[in-house]
Amino acid sequence: MGGFLWYTGRPEPPKTWNATAIVVKGPPSFNVGDDGKRVTFKYFVENTTDTDYNIDSKKQVKVTLKLTNGALSPPLPSLSTSTLLHLPVFIPAKQKALIIVE
Repeated sequence: MGGFLWYTGRPEPPKTWNATAIVVKGPPSFNVGDDGKRVTFKYFVENTTDTDYNIDSKKQVKVTLKLTNGALSPPLPSLSTSTLLHLPVFIPAKQKALIIVE
């Protein structure tokens, strides 16, 4: 009986990362600001899961760059005034949405 209680009360391991939950659909479009100092990227992304996806805080986001050799850079220090993700982001289950990064 003790083994059963221990087994049912043990913590569950974290779910594995789903690399195909949110996928980018095509290359981003981009525009350069009138002052020549800002670039805006617009991505269409698709939520392939059965659950809505919501980002309402910059703390939930890590921005990396894909290098020419295919590797990813370490996350950029933070989303500051020079890097702006337009929030909130809401991607309904099985739907597409627009993500804007300035």
